[in-house]
Amino acid sequence: GRGVGEGIGVGRRGSGNEGGQEQEQQLQQEQQEQEQPVPQRPQQQPTRMPNHPPPTPPAFSSSTSSSSSTPPSPRSLPPSSVPPLPTPPTPPPKQPQKPQEQQPLDQLQLEQPQKQEQSQPDQHQKQTLQEQEQQEQQQQVNQANQDVTLESQEKAQKMRFRIASELLSTEKTYVSNLKLTISSFITPLRAPPHSFPVPAHFSMLEVLLGVNEVLVKELEGRVSGWSWETTIGDAMGLLAPYLKMYSAYANKYEVAMQEYNNLLSSNSKFAKAHNNCLKKVKNVHSFEALVIQPIQRIPRYTLLLRDLKKNTPESHPDFMELQGALDKIEEVATTINERVRQEEKARSLNSISHQIGGLTGLVAPHRRLVREGELVNVETKKKQLVLILNDAVLVANKQGFLSKKKFEAELMWDLELAWLENLDSAEVFTAHKKMEGTFTFGESKELNPDDTFFRIVHPEGNYVFSASEREEREAWWGDVGMAILQRLIKLKQDNTTLRTGRHTYKNKVERYEGEFVGGRREGAGKFLYCNGANYTGEWSVDKESGRGVVTFTERQ
Repeated sequence: GRGVGEGIGVGRRGSGNEGGQEQEQQLQQEQQEQEQPVPQRPQQQPTRMPNHPPPTPPAFSSSTSSSSSTPPSPRSLPPSSVPPLPTPPTPPPKQPQKPQEQQPLDQLQLEQPQKQEQSQPDQHQKQTLQEQEQQEQQQQVNQANQDVTLESQEKAQKMRFRIASELLSTEKTYVSNLKLTISSFITPLRAPPHSFPVPAHFSMLEVLLGVNEVLVKELEGRVSGWSWETTIGDAMGLLAPYLKMYSAYANKYEVAMQEYNNLLSSNSKFAKAHNNCLKKVKNVHSFEALVIQPIQRIPRYTLLLRDLKKNTPESHPDFMELQGALDKIEEVATTINERVRQEEKARSLNSISHQIGGLTGLVAPHRRLVREGELVNVETKKKQLVLILNDAVLVANKQGFLSKKKFEAELMWDLELAWLENLDSAEVFTAHKKMEGTFTFGESKELNPDDTFFRIVHPEGNYVFSASEREEREAWWGDVGMAILQRLIKLKQDNTTLRTGRHTYKNKVERYEGEFVGGRREGAGKFLYCNGANYTGEWSVDKESGRGVVTFTERQ
């Protein structure tokens, strides 16, 4: 071993100046590589097998025999045998982090209000912005509402002017027709030499003409100077004191017109003079078309004033004026309409009376028609004419084509002795079977909600009628029920169950006068038999019961 070391050393020395420089450069390069930090690689733990002890590192001896197995140091090797190591990149130096200084508690407490103070102006600024936005939105809404208000006001003003102009135009036409009626018919016919007795009731037209001429002047002044503040209701209020005259004219119009027609048919000279007057007038077909106009004018006022009020704001000064005038005119219009309906029903009753045989005295001054129509009798399955009058009920049968009369009276009795009843479920069931032949609405026999049946009870039995539909049945029920109630009130009979009345039976001989309950004789009463005998006393369930007196004729 010693010889090898000496040989290497001799060799280095023997190289002289030729290898000395190369050796020094090699040594300097090794020193630089050692000074540079080499990145540490993670050490991998050797994998240990289970149940095996870790490997024991080899022991090195200091003897010379072991020197041959020791690897030579790189410095002891020749330069050509040592490979150069790669130069790793130099990482940037890391700056040491300064530890965060902990602020004292007093300083934190002072900074927190400052932050709150800084946040308060922010919140106030947001609130101010929101208020500004809300104000802008409200201004936009107000502007839009103002535009709508102006637009609606302009529209309402146009509508009010149009309605007021129509009111004035129709009023002028009405006044012109009144003048025409007086100047072309009434005055000439009353003038000598003929001096015909024209009904005095038509003289009221002259008074109405004077009132409506004043109204025309008022309306002309309002319409000619029209503005948003113009009022019409106070002008129509001038008519209010004379509305009763319109009502009185309507009440006796039918009687006066009947007198005029009778004069036409009975007096040829009057008829000739009337025709001459009619020829002189253009666009007029009859005298009646002129004299009925005051009755037709009141409903026209109502329609126009309603339309005018509808287009008048409540804040307008004309609104309350229109309401006051409309209330008074509607009251008169209701009275006139009711009178007109009564007159129409009176004419209808008069016409029907000529179609019914076997009956006299149907038309009477006190009698008026409540309802009339044809209903199906459930028992006979035939239609019958039913008349509900303000004091009686009449049932008549339809006749054939060969009969002189369209109907034949079957029964007529006083209205206070009529009872109106609903049918129970079993009776409805039976009625359906009779009408349709089979049971058609279920086996439960419950009341059919669409049934059209009702019963009218009278002293000799009852009628079960069927209307064409449920609405018609309800109309009959309401009219008949109200007529019975009004009749009992007029007769001062407070008890709607126990009633007092008189009835003559179908044989035209038997007659009962006394108390009834549900169409049956009940209580006290007097009965005249067909043999001339009579019984005066107590009754129960349509039979003599209790105390009473029977009176016979001498022949009996």
